[in-house]
Amino acid sequence: MIFWDRPTLKMRAKQVLRRSYWMSFAATLILNVLIFGGAITGRFGGFRFNYNVTYNTDYPSFPIDQIDPDFFAKSILMGLAFLLVMTVITMVITFVYLAFVGNIMVIGKARFFTLCRYDTINLNELFWGFRNRKYLSNVKTMFLRSLYQCLWTLLFYVPGIVKYYSYWMIPYLLAENPNLTTKRAFEISMQTTKGEKWNMFVLDLSFLGWMLLCLLTCGIGYLFLEPYMEATKAELYGALRLKAIQTGIADRSEIGAEL
Repeated sequence: MIFWDRPTLKMRAKQVLRRSYWMSFAATLILNVLIFGGAITGRFGGFRFNYNVTYNTDYPSFPIDQIDPDFFAKSILMGLAFLLVMTVITMVITFVYLAFVGNIMVIGKARFFTLCRYDTINLNELFWGFRNRKYLSNVKTMFLRSLYQCLWTLLFYVPGIVKYYSYWMIPYLLAENPNLTTKRAFEISMQTTKGEKWNMFVLDLSFLGWMLLCLLTCGIGYLFLEPYMEATKAELYGALRLKAIQTGIADRSEIGAEL
């Protein structure tokens, strides 16, 4: 039983974008700033380096044999310790930010583009994950999704890709039903994507040509391509959701009634 194909998904995505492109563009721009911008700036907690340093060259000279050899070793060790502490602090803050903000924004992105399929276009949906009562439960589910993907990738890169597609539906499932338990969200996603991973991978590869062209614009073109990619992914979720319901993997009360 065939539930989707690439040309159909892309055609439907283009139809959706005809009425929602610029709102979708604004949504992806906001998401890039909030998800990635906050995580990689490295300017948390006021830790900033001042490069406008004035050096005083009027210092007395002294014989080199009077220099304490331990001074340089201690200075190097102190510098390395400072860099290590700063690195750990940055990593911890980045981890917390992604877990409690970034991952929830991923759910908001899934909800926004899913609703765009039904002509419900509202940027407030991007922040929906922070408003529902299952916020902490969704944080846990998305954290485990990221953790499992990371661990599988550390073993071998290919299993990491496979698991990425196994868990691909989870943000969309939570976007429609935040009451899903972690176990159930994983079950639905893994069972529904069984036999679909290669086709999903090829679908992503089909955007590679456009992404390479975006490199010619120093990545700026990707901002205009991303709404098309996200709209196509929303169409893919719609097809996979239909598969889940028709094959008995899940029922309408679990993953939404609109098809």
